[in-house]
Amino acid sequence: MRSVLPHSRRAVCFITPSFSPFPGHVRRLLPGKSEIRISKSETNPKDQSSRFKTSRWRAATTFRSFGFPCLGFVSDFGFRVSCFKTGAWYLLPAICIAVLAWTGASRAALVTFEDLTLPPESAWNGSDGSGGFHSGAAFFENRYSSDWDSWSGFAYSNRTDNQTRGMDGQYTSITGSGQNGSATYGVAFVGWEEPPALTLSTPQVLRGVYVTNNSYTYYSLAEGSPFSKRFGGPAGDDPDWFKLSITGTNTQGETTGTADFYLADFRPADNLRDYIVDTWEFVDLTSLGEVAALQFTVTSSDTGAFGMNTPGYFCIDTVVPEPATVVLLGLGAAVALRRRR
Repeated sequence: MRSVLPHSRRAVCFITPSFSPFPGHVRRLLPGKSEIRISKSETNPKDQSSRFKTSRWRAATTFRSFGFPCLGFVSDFGFRVSCFKTGAWYLLPAICIAVLAWTGASRAALVTFEDLTLPPESAWNGSDGSGGFHSGAAFFENRYSSDWDSWSGFAYSNRTDNQTRGMDGQYTSITGSGQNGSATYGVAFVGWEEPPALTLSTPQVLRGVYVTNNSYTYYSLAEGSPFSKRFGGPAGDDPDWFKLSITGTNTQGETTGTADFYLADFRPADNLRDYIVDTWEFVDLTSLGEVAALQFTVTSSDTGAFGMNTPGYFCIDTVVPEPATVVLLGLGAAVALRRRR
């Protein structure tokens, strides 16, 4: 049996035999060493594969996790069940496999921004006065001022030029694309008013979200600007940092917890460990528990009399629920019986 994933990704399996329709055969579910082989390709038997083996005379009665990182990124994979015991009455077990694919954009994602339409190389910043937008199962707040032609909260973009410095780079992720190479992604700016917030259509526990820097902030941190310092200072020894904090709230508006993630960190004594995020990184949000909304704030070591000097932007993509969508694959409801000859 084969499963096709919506995008190439790494995956994790949860495997258990299903119960036999013949109660007397439950103990003989795996009458020898059995093997489940999961491979990247049916057509290439030499392709890398990963195996899940059961112990002799022991049957799994609960789901067991089984990772297969040796396969790398896959778009589809096959399952084959074999049994060592032959030549007698035996039961080839039906198997229930739950495939949990969570390291790439998936059907499980609450938000991917791919349901938003934009002309090529453009961005939406709230200039239509709508006050926000929906993507997937979330609403993203936006505040736009026509007097100042400025915005805060959330925007979204499909721009790819990640070499642009200054304000012209505010709508571009430093990767030049969305998470996992997707076209559209969110951009957040923490202004002077309320912090950017997204509200879920249904309160739930979130597995996490992907974030990265935008071009404006990245180059300000790496090179400095007339308004902000180069992180690390002239010698690279200044313990600078730029931190994103994500706070969950419940339906009563009460805080459920906060998850912190450093978009840049020059605090280590070893300068080789200093970094500015330039890839999409996953932020685990399970510690927040069930949330109805998320609020986003950024803070920086580069702060002056009028507040933070570092441009208060970041990019966001692929909000994943917990647990992620589990695809149940029944490997044969029927049993294979062989008669002793």
